[in-house]
Amino acid sequence: MLAPACPAIAVTLASVLLLVAFQHVVRGGVQQGEARRKAFALHSDAQWRCKALTGASMRADCLLQLDPAPGGDERLRAEHVRAIALQ
Repeated sequence: MLAPACPAIAVTLASVLLLVAFQHVVRGGVQQGEARRKAFALHSDAQWRCKALTGASMRADCLLQLDPAPGGDERLRAEHVRAIALQ
Protein backbone atom coordinates (compact mmCIF):
# COMPACT_ATOMS: atom_id res chain seq x y z
CA MET A 1 0.00 0.00 0.00
CA LEU A 2 2.90 2.33 0.65
CA ALA A 3 4.69 1.59 -2.64
CA PRO A 4 2.05 3.12 -5.01
CA ALA A 5 2.05 6.37 -3.00
CA CYS A 6 5.83 6.91 -3.23
CA PRO A 7 5.87 8.22 -6.83
CA ALA A 8 3.00 10.60 -6.09
CA ILE A 9 4.76 11.91 -2.99
CA ALA A 10 8.01 12.35 -4.93
CA VAL A 11 6.24 14.26 -7.73
CA THR A 12 4.44 16.47 -5.22
CA LEU A 13 7.66 17.20 -3.35
CA ALA A 14 9.52 17.97 -6.58
CA SER A 15 6.69 20.29 -7.68
CA VAL A 16 6.77 22.19 -4.38
CA LEU A 17 10.54 22.54 -4.57
CA LEU A 18 10.34 23.85 -8.15
CA LEU A 19 7.69 26.38 -7.13
CA VAL A 20 9.82 27.57 -4.21
CA ALA A 21 12.87 27.92 -6.46
CA PHE A 22 10.82 29.83 -9.05
CA GLN A 23 9.44 32.14 -6.36
CA HIS A 24 12.98 32.79 -5.11
CA VAL A 25 14.20 33.71 -8.60
CA VAL A 26 11.22 35.98 -9.24
CA ARG A 27 11.65 37.73 -5.90
CA GLY A 28 15.33 38.33 -6.68
CA GLY A 29 14.43 39.81 -10.06
CA VAL A 30 11.86 42.11 -8.52
CA GLN A 31 14.33 43.30 -5.88
CA GLN A 32 17.01 43.88 -8.51
CA GLY A 33 14.56 45.83 -10.67
CA GLU A 34 13.50 47.97 -7.73
CA ALA A 35 17.13 48.69 -6.84
CA ARG A 36 17.84 49.65 -10.44
CA ARG A 37 14.78 51.91 -10.53
CA LYS A 38 15.82 53.65 -7.30
CA ALA A 39 19.39 54.14 -8.55
CA PHE A 40 18.13 55.61 -11.82
CA ALA A 41 15.77 57.96 -9.96
CA LEU A 42 18.54 59.14 -7.64
CA HIS A 43 20.90 59.66 -10.57
CA SER A 44 18.27 61.59 -12.53
CA ASP A 45 17.55 63.78 -9.52
CA ALA A 46 21.26 64.49 -9.05
CA GLN A 47 21.61 65.37 -12.73
CA TRP A 48 18.65 67.72 -12.47
CA ARG A 49 20.25 69.46 -9.47
CA CYS A 50 23.55 69.78 -11.33
CA LYS A 51 21.85 71.27 -14.38
CA ALA A 52 19.97 73.72 -12.14
CA LEU A 53 23.21 75.27 -10.91
CA THR A 54 24.08 78.73 -12.18
CA GLY A 55 27.22 78.97 -14.25
CA ALA A 56 28.37 76.56 -16.92
CA SER A 57 31.59 75.65 -15.12
CA MET A 58 29.72 74.79 -11.90
CA ARG A 59 27.30 72.60 -13.89
CA ALA A 60 30.15 70.89 -15.72
CA ASP A 61 32.09 70.22 -12.51
CA CYS A 62 28.98 68.84 -10.82
CA LEU A 63 28.20 66.57 -13.77
CA LEU A 64 31.80 65.36 -13.95
CA GLN A 65 31.69 64.41 -10.27
CA LEU A 66 28.38 62.68 -10.81
CA ASP A 67 29.57 60.55 -13.75
CA PRO A 68 33.33 60.05 -13.73
CA ALA A 69 34.77 58.38 -16.79
CA PRO A 70 35.03 54.61 -16.12
CA GLY A 71 38.34 54.28 -17.92
CA GLY A 72 37.64 56.02 -21.18
CA ASP A 73 39.15 59.24 -22.44
CA GLU A 74 38.69 61.74 -19.60
CA ARG A 75 39.32 64.72 -21.88
CA LEU A 76 36.54 63.70 -24.30
CA ARG A 77 34.23 63.05 -21.37
CA ALA A 78 34.93 66.52 -19.94
CA GLU A 79 34.23 68.15 -23.31
CA HIS A 80 30.95 66.25 -23.63
CA VAL A 81 29.87 67.22 -20.10
CA ARG A 82 30.73 70.87 -20.72
CA ALA A 83 28.62 70.80 -23.88
CA ILE A 84 25.70 69.40 -21.86
CA ALA A 85 26.25 72.00 -19.15
CA LEU A 86 25.92 74.84 -21.67
CA GLN A 87 22.42 73.69 -22.67
